[in-house]
Amino acid sequence: MEANWITKQVTKYIVINEKLSCEAFGCLYKGFYKDDETKLIAVKMVKIAVTLSQARPSRCLVKIQSFLNCLNKKLQSFKKSIIQILQE
Repeated sequence: MEANWITKQVTKYIVINEKLSCEAFGCLYKGFYKDDETKLIAVKMVKIAVTLSQARPSRCLVKIQSFLNCLNKKLQSFKKSIIQILQE
């Protein structure tokens, strides 16, 4: 999450920008129930990666086309090798 927030409401919970711990798959924040501040909770926030196709569709298409061109060259080379073998 952003570093400049103080609290955020998530459904019936209030999350405080106070990290309890951080691990490989996200950070654990302190929070409490919206209706009862005496009931403390811990909230794990996990970053969600954006796929390349969502971020830059045109870049994704360029990579696919490049891959297909490379594959086509390899297939042409393979075809020539097979023809040579058959002709021998």
